[in-house]
Amino acid sequence: MNGESEAKYIRQGDVVGRKVVEQRGYIIGEVKDLSFKLLEDRIELALTIKYGDTERDIPWSQIKSIGDVVLLKTEYEPPSKAKSEAAAPIAPPLVAKPQPPPLTPKICPNCGYPNDPKNKFCIKCGVKLPE
Repeated sequence: MNGESEAKYIRQGDVVGRKVVEQRGYIIGEVKDLSFKLLEDRIELALTIKYGDTERDIPWSQIKSIGDVVLLKTEYEPPSKAKSEAAAPIAPPLVAKPQPPPLTPKICPNCGYPNDPKNKFCIKCGVKLPE
């Protein structure tokens, strides 16, 4: 060989289904088919990719390499999300339930011990608590 790399055939099955990545690293689609255009003096190859909700042909001259992904030489804007996708509804803000006011303890008139407001008698000295 004289320093030139040997040409390699690419099969349709080798590229269909691979992700297509533009030069900045964004995935812009997936290869759907290998297509070609018959011109007067040549055949022009292209990859047909699923690009958002549509299909787009990428000329073979814009393909840098094919490996685990198809890497393009040029920049493409990633397809915008379909307008038909409705935005997720925004949940209303959480509102804390009002807490009941803290209960004031019943103070025993005999010993001064703070008792639970539900108690009828002081738990320390047994005296009847005021209502």
